[in-house]
Amino acid sequence: MNKSRQLVIRFFSLSDQIFVSAANLLLTITLARYYSEIEFAAYGIGLSIALTLLGVQRNCYVVQNSLLHPSIMRNRTSKVLGQQAIVWFILLIIESMVLAALVIFSDNSFYLTISASTIVCSLIYAQMEFDRMILIKHDKYWYSVITSGTFFIFIAVLFFFAPKINIPYFFVLLILGGYVCLKFIFLLIALGRPHFFWGWRLVKRDFRKNFIGAISGIIGYSGHNHVPLFILGLVAAPAQVGAFVAMRGLLQPLQIIIRSFDVIDKNLFSIKSEGKVHGIREVFIRQVSVYGVLALVMVFIMAIFGETISYFAYGEKYSIFNQVLMGWTLISSMLVISLPMETVIVKLDKLNTYNFYRILAGITGSVVAFFLCGPFGAMGAVIACLIGWLVSCACAFWIVREIIFPKWKNSVLVLNQ
Repeated sequence: MNKSRQLVIRFFSLSDQIFVSAANLLLTITLARYYSEIEFAAYGIGLSIALTLLGVQRNCYVVQNSLLHPSIMRNRTSKVLGQQAIVWFILLIIESMVLAALVIFSDNSFYLTISASTIVCSLIYAQMEFDRMILIKHDKYWYSVITSGTFFIFIAVLFFFAPKINIPYFFVLLILGGYVCLKFIFLLIALGRPHFFWGWRLVKRDFRKNFIGAISGIIGYSGHNHVPLFILGLVAAPAQVGAFVAMRGLLQPLQIIIRSFDVIDKNLFSIKSEGKVHGIREVFIRQVSVYGVLALVMVFIMAIFGETISYFAYGEKYSIFNQVLMGWTLISSMLVISLPMETVIVKLDKLNTYNFYRILAGITGSVVAFFLCGPFGAMGAVIACLIGWLVSCACAFWIVREIIFPKWKNSVLVLNQ
């Protein structure tokens, strides 16, 4: 692949992610400013639940497909679209049943709001990474820019009109859900009809092979990313939960942009490394260096301008929680460093092993959160997340050591072609 084409890919991907990141940040600011603390806290918890559930999708087939050669992926397009549609539908049915049960049997509006938020967040994020991955394989980069640009315009309109006409929170969720459904239809128009028979066969194959590992990864990842928030919601006031979600939201655009680079790098990894061990090491070292610099820049910017950014987004509402923002900055830097290691782990066909190791990180984060969320509130939850991420990165480093230091292991490495 020539450099000009790589630049085109990165330009469109970056444009796509700028729109998505701006939309996500603007949505967080809108909910924090114009809706109640309970609704904002419910949105944050619903988002965490959705991302936890979507870890199954990511670990079962999205990451693996992103490392396939484009020609192979194009031949499987209708099957993979069928697979995605089936998983999406099953997830929607299960979450809708939970919502219906809460409507019938519970009078707790907070739980009802969390359930509705979970459905919409699942719809949004189940498509986001999958769409980007499959469109890149087909060289249809501008499709993502159109959909993400439309999403940003919609959120911008919501931001300006929400305080003027008092748009109900549930109506906002309904419109967001409708947008995502239209976005999936747009994807089908771009790539063709899904093949449900072969899609179901792929679901069975991938989940049979990767489901246990995916569950291990979810237990680990959620234990140091989302469980601290759940514990915080049980033991602290909604204002503490809101602060945790608000400060996380300020870093989410940067995380999404970094993940967009990661999607591109994963798609180009097989081509650049040529499937050879020395090629994998060379590309890996280069990616870690670039991502490490990005992490340092992120920390530097937030250390200097974090308080100003927080005030611009939320005013005085969360001004006493600037330390939480700095904690989330360090957590995001751990995420950035882990992405190139994840790529190599998948290439070595050791994703299930990595997910099993991450259970230790999840247990560590959950235990720390149990002891710290009560006395320290949002800051205690952030400390728990950070410690869990350190353990997770250490586990990833242990697995890829054979690439970083090839003399440590003399046996032949098995690559996931």
